[in-house]
Amino acid sequence: MKFYTFAFVIITSFLQLTASDTLHESSISQNTGKAFINELDFSGKCLHQRDWEQALINKDILEKLVLREISFCYSFFVDGEERFYPSAKYFGEQFPEVLEINFPMLTEFYFDWPCYLGWAYDDSPLIFISHQTTLETLSLNGWIFGREENRFMHEYLIVRDFRLLSSLTNLKFLSLTDTLFLPDNIEQMQYTLLPNLEIINADGSTIKGAHWDVFVPNLKVLSLAKSSINGTDMLHIAKLSQLKKLNLSLSKISGGNIKLLAKLNHLFELNLKGTDMTKADFSGLQTLKTLDLSNCKFSIASFMSLFELHNLKKLKLKNHLSEYENPNISQEMIQDLIGHLPDCDIEF
Repeated sequence: MKFYTFAFVIITSFLQLTASDTLHESSISQNTGKAFINELDFSGKCLHQRDWEQALINKDILEKLVLREISFCYSFFVDGEERFYPSAKYFGEQFPEVLEINFPMLTEFYFDWPCYLGWAYDDSPLIFISHQTTLETLSLNGWIFGREENRFMHEYLIVRDFRLLSSLTNLKFLSLTDTLFLPDNIEQMQYTLLPNLEIINADGSTIKGAHWDVFVPNLKVLSLAKSSINGTDMLHIAKLSQLKKLNLSLSKISGGNIKLLAKLNHLFELNLKGTDMTKADFSGLQTLKTLDLSNCKFSIASFMSLFELHNLKKLKLKNHLSEYENPNISQEMIQDLIGHLPDCDIEF
């Protein structure tokens, strides 16, 4: 599929500008008397090409655009009745220049799968996004980043050059939940810099070997719940010197790698809920204020290392001190923990 495919979606996304459920805020032009829209949500819509000119009215004031679960259509009349049918390229081929359009006020763009684009294997989505340099919030949930093409992946949006995001120097929040990064795009992270990005949510994603320290050196919040994390990933995460909050709950993290986080001098909140901490050593995590270890497995040594966290204010141990999960953790050890952390609110 040619790169025009994504052009079609962006243009046709504005075609129902008069629909009440897409109009969140509006202002009235003193010169024309027309209503202008600065927030558009086209989730679940079937869009077509009729109102491209009307869409341009909003180009200079649009601040938020949401494209989720959309398809695009062309229309024709049958017995005087207008009917709509899916189209993958009709409008985009007529207006390919949309890829170069910049929406100068756009700060939020939510472009999540399923978003039916004709399954183009090209960079047209990121080409468009790369021109939106005012973006502060970007959501790309459910995407596949990489170059491989096969029968399974044709059902998803695949883009190739992650480095196109480098132009988004104002970006502060990036959502990548349930995404898949193939090896070539993992490598591209080494050549992509988003210096002002502060928050990443990549829950449920496959991003093994990501160079977080190069890609987002000033990151403050990272969520990788339900993801696969290995020792190499932890080495890169441990280089995020500004990191304050880290969520690794329900991930494949090895407890033996937790000690690497001792290098993070600003880390005050850590979520390890539902992980195997039998090999963990928590004693070096002296900056932590909040630690969630709900439904974790412990050894005696890993549990006793919690005694050293004297700065801890909140510790969640709910549901995992049963005889089934941790038979070696006695009531006496629990009381010792309470005694060692008198200023900590501990949930059992």
